[in-house]
Amino acid sequence: MPADPSPSGTLHIRLLGHFSLTRDGLPLPGFEQPRLRLLLAYLLLHRHTPISRQQLAFTFWPDTPDAQALKNLRTLLTRLRQALPAADTYLQSTPSTIQWRQDTPCDLDVANFESFLHRGHAAASQGTPAALLVETQNLASLRIAALQAAVDLYTGDLLPGFYAEWLLADRERLRQAYLDALEHLATLLAEQRHYKDALRYAQRLVRADPLHEAVYRQLMQLHLLLGDRASALRVYHTCATILRHELGVDPGLATREIYQQVLVSDAVSSGLPATPMPQAPTASDFVGRQAEWEALLSVWRQAAAGQAQVALIN
Repeated sequence: MPADPSPSGTLHIRLLGHFSLTRDGLPLPGFEQPRLRLLLAYLLLHRHTPISRQQLAFTFWPDTPDAQALKNLRTLLTRLRQALPAADTYLQSTPSTIQWRQDTPCDLDVANFESFLHRGHAAASQGTPAALLVETQNLASLRIAALQAAVDLYTGDLLPGFYAEWLLADRERLRQAYLDALEHLATLLAEQRHYKDALRYAQRLVRADPLHEAVYRQLMQLHLLLGDRASALRVYHTCATILRHELGVDPGLATREIYQQVLVSDAVSSGLPATPMPQAPTASDFVGRQAEWEALLSVWRQAAAGQAQVALIN
């Protein structure tokens, strides 16, 4: 059955960062109830396939007998239809299923986010080793533009403040897609030698995922390419501090090697001999001397962070 074209204006629905439902720039009343927002979100996130009413009832009321859960669902669907103008334009129902119509005048931020991500990946798959340089550059530009549009739409995690079990998987999926897009953007822009733009997206990534050690390396390299060695050093120390505080580990070898490169470039620019990074002591040399081993390891960590240290072990 074709959708009823009677409602004027387009619904604008925001699920990323916060919940917002407007039409013609005005908020739609009636969606203050959290469970009603969750029902709308569930239908939107699963808009590609009809949803079994029984499955939906169990999802929202898992600890309730089936008959009561289905009754609760009917009540909630009635409230949804009352709050949503010309509801049949947006909802397609049968006695056993319900689905959000995909041909409705609806602007959904999650759908737009996923669409731009798809465009970015599609542009990437078009490139071939035999492609001409100009074609490769054009494809890279298309991919960058699509990924930029995607990350700009991601204003926050999916429905923050809601903790329904079914929601957590979708929230993590979209968040990971956002992090991957930021990482790809920073890499693509760096390959195009747009180092400042690449730095901006890498900084967004490290703010969103501060335990992602690889992005610290990327930040250090970008700062070096921009001639900012002091910032590269600060990035390393930030990385070391966060990893030690949150995970109890030191930066990996690859990160320390980039740090050494920064020290070397700093020394070369100042005309001073480069000081090699202290190597980590090994526990095998201190069997039966746990206190000395822990003291020496602490000193090494501080030295690796650029702080002069002296340790005397008998």
